[in-house]
Amino acid sequence: MAGTSKLMGTTMMVENFERWGYPQWFRVVIGCVETLAGLTLLVPRVAGYAAILLACDMSGAIATHILAKEYSVIPIPAALLALSVAVAYMHRVDITEIFDKMTHGGQMGHPGPTPHRG
Repeated sequence: MAGTSKLMGTTMMVENFERWGYPQWFRVVIGCVETLAGLTLLVPRVAGYAAILLACDMSGAIATHILAKEYSVIPIPAALLALSVAVAYMHRVDITEIFDKMTHGGQMGHPGPTPHRG
């Protein structure tokens, strides 16, 4: 929901980003990240990656609130960070499997070329 309000440019979000010193294009980028990652959580195969992205986003939100001395709102992104980390942990097998495919050319469990004998 917060992602879509950033994308729609609600008065509150526009004012927040101005107060924090961020440009409005950054509000749109963050809105896209939050909305797309939130929807991607519904796709089990890539939900772990979405959760990692949201964990990074919530870490940035926490840092922003600390720098702005808005301590009373930190529990919300902190809870979302904890949930994102939990989802990423639950999907750790998918994350490592896809990462292995990307880094080993699709050869799961194969560290590299087999040495030639003979």
